[in-house]
Parts: sequence; structure tokens; C-alpha cells
Amino acid sequence: MIILLAIGLSAARVFLPDVHSYRSYVEQQLAKVIERPVKIGDLDAFMSGVTPVIVFHDVKLMSKKNDREILEISKIKIGFSLFRSIKEAKVIPSIYTIDGVELAITRKKDGKILVQDVDV
Repeated sequence: MIILLAIGLSAARVFLPDVHSYRSYVEQQLAKVIERPVKIGDLDAFMSGVTPVIVFHDVKLMSKKNDREILEISKIKIGFSLFRSIKEAKVIPSIYTIDGVELAITRKKDGKILVQDVDV
């Protein structure tokens, strides 16, 4: 297990500096998962001890119908547990931080809820 952890740390140190080149791929994958268009201003990554951390800057969730912005987040940090990810053979997030959320939620008289003037 220690050898696998060392390989994981080495791989993280190699791939993290180039993470910004994966921005459009990450946007596409997130859009598939949440079934809405996503725009990411930039990606950054670093190691915090043995925890690789990816930082998403200027994240915007768009409406399905008219490509309107329904959620804006200045920064999202996600750290990953290398040990658990290797042990469970899948990526396991361990740290989440969200900074600077801008969101407008409105309830209409008929009870419908709108997020940034979009029905949800």
C-alpha cells in the first residue's frame, strides 16, 4: 500500500501543475453530471501536504433554456484523499471549500421557486 501511495503522490505532483489545460474537459464532465452548462474561468492545483487540491475559479452554472447565469461561485477548492482513493480504486474528495457565492432565490405568489429568475 505504501508503494501505491508513493506512486499516487508522484503522479499528483506531475499532473497538478498542468491542470488548467483540462478546463474544457472538466466543464463538459460537470455539465453531464448536473445536466446544465457550466463555465469555469480557470483551474489551479497544488499539494497541501499529501493532499492534492484543485481550485476552480469563477465557476458559473448556466440555465438550460437561455444560457443565463443562475449561480456564480468565485472559488471552489476540492482536496482529494490519495490513500482512500487508492484503497477504493476511485477518486475520493476529502476537503470542500466554497468562497463567494452569488445567488438570487425568489418565491412567487403561486409558490414556484425561481433561482436567478429561472424556474427550478
